[in-house]
Amino acid sequence: MPGKTPPPGKPLARVLADDPLLAAWERRRRDEAVATRAARRALPRPLAAHVTALLPEPGRLDLVASTGTVAAALRQRLPAVRAAIDGEGMKFREVRVRVQPAPVSPDPVKPVPRQWDSTQKTALSRLASGLPDGPLRDAVSRWLRRSGR
Repeated sequence: MPGKTPPPGKPLARVLADDPLLAAWERRRRDEAVATRAARRALPRPLAAHVTALLPEPGRLDLVASTGTVAAALRQRLPAVRAAIDGEGMKFREVRVRVQPAPVSPDPVKPVPRQWDSTQKTALSRLASGLPDGPLRDAVSRWLRRSGR
């Protein structure tokens, strides 16, 4: 194909916009972000940080709270939240409040300390004796003395 110039590439945003499935996901993500911002503006700041809006299906909005306490407080303020979301031009037949606790990360795995045995001490002693005089030899010798083995 010498002499032919390759066709100009499409910007990634255009490729994503042309795909109907990806475009629908992007619209849903944008709508969820708008609904979340509107709901959070209608709530007190400590409560707003624990609320997220999801659009599981058309016409339905799920307000997800991180704890049952937050969900109870959110239910008390639901008329104000609904009015704020309606003010953004988003109308929903059904608004649900549900609890979805944040996943708890497992405890970090603690490293198992390396166990010393006589073969390791002998190998390090041989290493220290074979090193030329200098800071590395001094450090290995000092470490062997301090380990007490």
